[in-house]
Amino acid sequence: ADLPLGDRSNMLFQNTSVTRGRGEMIVTETGMDTQIGHIAELLNKTEADKTPLQKQLDRLTVVIAGIAGAAFLIMLVIGLAKDQPFDALFLSGVALAIAAIPCGLPAVVTTLYSSGTRVLAGLNAIVKRLPSVETLGSVSAICSDKTGTLTLNKMTAREFVVPGHNRFTVTGEGYA
Repeated sequence: ADLPLGDRSNMLFQNTSVTRGRGEMIVTETGMDTQIGHIAELLNKTEADKTPLQKQLDRLTVVIAGIAGAAFLIMLVIGLAKDQPFDALFLSGVALAIAAIPCGLPAVVTTLYSSGTRVLAGLNAIVKRLPSVETLGSVSAICSDKTGTLTLNKMTAREFVVPGHNRFTVTGEGYA
């Protein structure tokens, strides 16, 4: 179709910089069948690894659940040995197991992430995801060029140091 572009250019060509003129186009793919759609599909398929803190919290949850289960079994055995009714023991055991779960833990973790985000915001850093604050907290150096780009192979590591152990010299330029 032969269409005047005017103010509708952004609507017609969402990912093309067209400011004026006339154009003809044939639409061959739409939606998820376009290149942008393929990129969106790839982004949706990526799985984020858990942060070290999330892994530690998962281990803590398993430990707490194990302790609560052991306490439940011990309480059940002692209660049955003293001829207490099973129904009362079971309800008490379930209450004990529920009470062992730290309900405030997610709120504490979110609060810590938020306070880290505020500190980074004070240093003019923008944080999109709260768990990335933890990852940034474990970084000791960030190498970038004058534009802030991290991937232009302009910075080359020359030496790796393992504290208390060895120094390793690195040769080559860029990705080589």
